[in-house]
Amino acid sequence: MGWVLAPGFLRGILSINVETLDRSDNQYWEVGAGKIRNAERKLVPLSLGDGMTLEAAVAAAQGELKVGRCRMTPG
Repeated sequence: MGWVLAPGFLRGILSINVETLDRSDNQYWEVGAGKIRNAERKLVPLSLGDGMTLEAAVAAAQGELKVGRCRMTPG
């Protein structure tokens, strides 16, 4: 399996941990909820080029996805 490269302005999201919560299993839920409660708060930096708006950056990223320019690279 390969990885899709995130647009430059979104690369900070790679430092975010994702926890799974399953409400059908109370023990599993408590472990996941505990991880979230105890997690250190993170700020994700947003890096846009000079004069670039968030809307323009999102539109450019969507355009790259439509034309298939997002590369898959080995993990």
